[in-house]
Amino acid sequence: SAEQIDRIRSLRGLDRSVGERYGCWLVGAHDGLCSWWPGGEGLVFGDLGWSSVHREPVSALLKRRFAISFSLMFPALLLSLLIAVPLGAYAAARPKVDRWVRATTFLGLSMPAHWTSLAAVFVFAVRLGWLPASGVVAIGDDGLLSRLAHAVLPVGVLVVVFVSRWSRFVREATLAA
Repeated sequence: SAEQIDRIRSLRGLDRSVGERYGCWLVGAHDGLCSWWPGGEGLVFGDLGWSSVHREPVSALLKRRFAISFSLMFPALLLSLLIAVPLGAYAAARPKVDRWVRATTFLGLSMPAHWTSLAAVFVFAVRLGWLPASGVVAIGDDGLLSRLAHAVLPVGVLVVVFVSRWSRFVREATLAA
């Protein structure tokens, strides 16, 4: 009924202005401000809110997923630097290699990362069957080899994207020096 809708709008603060709701989302229910706000401390104080889908605090969700993201990003960044710096410097010193490096990095930069990811999954997981298409580990297997097999594809795609970008920076910096 309309009465129930009004009650829910009031409980959720939807009857307040956008500016007021945004301010309360930032600071939360502090010092008598935003006493109607259903959340806790607010974004400024580290409260990212509540996930209505997962029914738990957003910060708890992020903490769990941070380790997985870090385990993919750190090797990708390290490998990218180990490849891009020498490649960019070598390309700057050798004109024939430079043309090849510029063409391949242009191709790597031209393709969106999500498209590169989908193409890599299609080729290496679906067509060739060499790598798993998704997940962090195989079902029922929590071993190191399973984790490494599942990390190869995302780390590889990140390396391709980062090397394309960074080798051009190194090349330009080397030529300018």
